[in-house]
Amino acid sequence: MGTYFLPCDSDTPPVVLTIGENEYSISKENYIIPVGDNECEFGFFSFNAGPKGPKWILGDPFLRSYCNIHDVGQKRIGFAAPKKTSLSPPPAIIDWRNVSPEEESFEVKDFLQDSSSSDEY
Repeated sequence: MGTYFLPCDSDTPPVVLTIGENEYSISKENYIIPVGDNECEFGFFSFNAGPKGPKWILGDPFLRSYCNIHDVGQKRIGFAAPKKTSLSPPPAIIDWRNVSPEEESFEVKDFLQDSSSSDEY
């Protein structure tokens, strides 16, 4: 368990996650992270969660790929693919003061994943 490394030029397919009845595809550009001379890190990592077995942290690769919509009152979360995508990772710091409303619009899906369908997050 932990961090995994691979050559940056590895031919890796998109990672497809199934959450509820919905599939979410994460491109190689969003989950393979350069860390050295042709050495890359797998953007997901596992950790031991005790008796329920290992868990996976989705983190930045998932957040770069989908807008997360939290509805705390209804105890649910939804995900939407952005209208505009980029093949390069976003900058570490984004200055939102210079972003026009057209650039920050998202295509919000008409679904929210109900957290009551599972006791795991």
